[in-house]
Amino acid sequence: MMTPRDPVDRATQRSILATAAGAAVFVAALLAIGSTSRPQLGLVLIVAVFAGLALATFVRNRRTHEGTDERARDNHRRAATVSWYVVGLALVATMAWTQVRQGVVAAEPYGYLLTLQLVSYAGTSVWRRWRGL
Repeated sequence: MMTPRDPVDRATQRSILATAAGAAVFVAALLAIGSTSRPQLGLVLIVAVFAGLALATFVRNRRTHEGTDERARDNHRRAATVSWYVVGLALVATMAWTQVRQGVVAAEPYGYLLTLQLVSYAGTSVWRRWRGL
């Protein structure tokens, strides 16, 4: 006997597929723009995509009240924390690889990004403790 699939699971799968497809199209568009004689259009595309994402998030939160759902907010916070750690580890690996292959000077931008990440983490931690959150 076959059990019906949960509609939430299907909606989540569609959302993940749509996000992956959108990311692939976005990267392809940036690469295509970069090979033209007008690469500044890439900045316009980035601004348009992020503005569209912000608007879509606002509309979705208004429609589903996900922004006020305590469980969804906790899930978002945990996911953002994990993604922040992943980005940090990727930066450490990229900096180490660049430093080994191309020297210290070539790895400096990654060091600056890691410093920014560390300062923002420490600043947020201190601010949350000071505010008692």
